[in-house]
Amino acid sequence: MEEDKKKKYVAKEFDLLWPRLLESDPHSWGPLRDSMKELIERREEPSVEEITTEPTGEVQVGIFIFRKTKSRWFFTQAILSE
Repeated sequence: MEEDKKKKYVAKEFDLLWPRLLESDPHSWGPLRDSMKELIERREEPSVEEITTEPTGEVQVGIFIFRKTKSRWFFTQAILSE
């Protein structure tokens, strides 16, 4: 995961960013085949090809990154190409 160019958003800013995140291409390695929204709607669990596990314990699904704390998963960031 890239550590540079991180930006934090407050809740109000995130509400405006969320639609853009849902329409983003989940496949950074290829052309737009679907959006993150379609990836989420398409299946309950992503395929092995759509998951990357990091040494930090974070899990990446498409452009979304999650971290498990105790027994719950939390959305922590998204990787966007600008």
